Formats: sequence, C-alpha cells, structure tokens
Amino acid sequence: TTLVAWFQENAKNPAAHNYRYVDFPLYYTWNSTDHNFKEACIRLGLLQDDTEWDVCLREACCIRMGQQLRLLFATILIFCQPAAPEILWNNHKVALCEDILYQ
Repeated sequence: TTLVAWFQENAKNPAAHNYRYVDFPLYYTWNSTDHNFKEACIRLGLLQDDTEWDVCLREACCIRMGQQLRLLFATILIFCQPAAPEILWNNHKVALCEDILYQ
C-alpha cells in the first residue's frame, strides 16, 4: 500500500523525510511499467493523447453533416492542437468526406 511504501522509503532514504504522506504519490511511483517515455508521460498527465478529440468526432459523426464535421475538425486542429492529427484524419476521413461525393 501507499502507507507501507511511505514508511519503507522514509526508513531507507533520508531525502524522503521532506515529503508528507499526502504528497508522497506526487514524487514517488511504484509497481508501474510503461513501454516507453511517451506512455509514462501520458499516464502522468504530462502529455495529452487525442482520445477526447477522437470521441468528440465519433459522437459528432452521428448527428452532424459533412460540412459541420469539417468545421469541427478544423476547429480541433487550430485551437486544440491534437498530438497526432493524421491519426484523427485517418480515423474519420470517410465521415468528413461523405457528402463531397454528392455535391
């Protein structure tokens, strides 16, 4: 548990005495493995992934037309600066371009 880890770290590391128990998880981690630094940063909230924008576009595809979807996509690109815009495009390009064939 966190409490046991806090006691163990305080017993072996004098620098840990500077942190209160409630602050301990902010400075120490344990039993967590990530495959690369990017995954670790996303898990810690230091980097953002594009999940929220993917969900936003997926939901909008159900209720919006192509022109509105393209406007939403452009708004996301300009103001939200997604980490991987090409992946968003590849995931939603069919819905974004659906009505262009009929015009």
